[in-house]
Amino acid sequence: MASKGYVFQHDVFSARNLELLHIDDFLTFFKPMENLDLHNGTSFNIELKNDDLRLKINPILIYAKIKDASNIAQLFKEGYEGTYPYKEYEEEQEIKKMISSGKYKFVLFKTKLNEIIGTVKFLLDFKAKRGYSGGLVVKKKYRGKIDMVKAYVGSLVLVWSTYKNEVGLWYGEARTAHSNVQYLSALCSAKPIGFYPNKDVFLNKTESDLMLITYNQDTLKKNRRKNVPRILPEIVNCFLYSDNRYDLGSFELTNPKLHLDHVKLTDLQNMIIRSVKKHEFGYETIKLSYKGSKSYFTFLFTPQVQNFEKTKYEVDNLEELFVFVQEFKRCARELEVRYCEAFISAYEPEHQKIFLDLGLTPRGYIPSWQYDQDKGCFEDHVLFNYYEGKIDKNIQLIEEGVELIRILKIDDK
Repeated sequence: MASKGYVFQHDVFSARNLELLHIDDFLTFFKPMENLDLHNGTSFNIELKNDDLRLKINPILIYAKIKDASNIAQLFKEGYEGTYPYKEYEEEQEIKKMISSGKYKFVLFKTKLNEIIGTVKFLLDFKAKRGYSGGLVVKKKYRGKIDMVKAYVGSLVLVWSTYKNEVGLWYGEARTAHSNVQYLSALCSAKPIGFYPNKDVFLNKTESDLMLITYNQDTLKKNRRKNVPRILPEIVNCFLYSDNRYDLGSFELTNPKLHLDHVKLTDLQNMIIRSVKKHEFGYETIKLSYKGSKSYFTFLFTPQVQNFEKTKYEVDNLEELFVFVQEFKRCARELEVRYCEAFISAYEPEHQKIFLDLGLTPRGYIPSWQYDQDKGCFEDHVLFNYYEGKIDKNIQLIEEGVELIRILKIDDK
């Protein structure tokens, strides 16, 4: 039985006039609500002046249990008409594994008659002190009838407050086919910070996404690396966009010349090894390495959407990285990949220069993106990516997204 919940009397969403900059601001604003019970079910009872919202279903919010896996899989199948590219979310047994792992939390939206009508997922990475919010889906017949402010915002309040001491930042990806998730996320302090042109395929159509992010204040201030970022001129606009929001402080502008040993480059090109590890549902982890070296460059290939992501590397010198990135692009051509990305350290301008020179473009400055356990601090990174094809001219963006696209000077090829 769902708990009654606390009635929060505030016309918080009648207009976007709240400046909730950090997770702390968001959770402080909703502090009276944070102890509601997601395990047994609760409604998020915010009183709004908007009559249209009052007429909509205020769902019961509850954590999914293993027995709910079949319903969750069906939501994804129905919501995307069987075309959802990440097929594990259409499989009951995979959903069960996710819930059992403890790393995934699915919040269900239920009617008073106990019908599951939607869900949103959260992925927890305590080692990286990072959380992912996404996978919002609602049954077709309830779209427009459910109060998404109370469903989505309520879920974020309750999950984020539970893990506020373990998770330093929350991020997600928002489709640009519509702006609903962008708008709701911005109300919760998660706003656009990076652009993924033509990254995804939904309903058999290529789409671009926005990277959304929000931070605990300590993640950006107290626990952020103290070194001044060193960035290329091509990254300055991205930095200033993020700085305008988060007051990041100074940076060092640099444009290093790469003095690469061409003999070493030739040797490395002849020594490179490419290995592929195939996973369920079509995923492939591709690893580049050199014979007799511990250096590596790995990334995830998702054939369903023809993209490369989750890039990681360690190298001993610039020549190794240069050849790795050359091979990265060669793999993309061979596999007819439309989109590839990498997050590059904001303190390594020579690395930035290599990715830039080999055809990737900076499309977001992400402060405190990765947590370095050895140093005990978060480090800034720059989102670099490459895409093929035309960007849909009818993409839907909230104000911050429009400004980001303007700053990035996105144009079709």
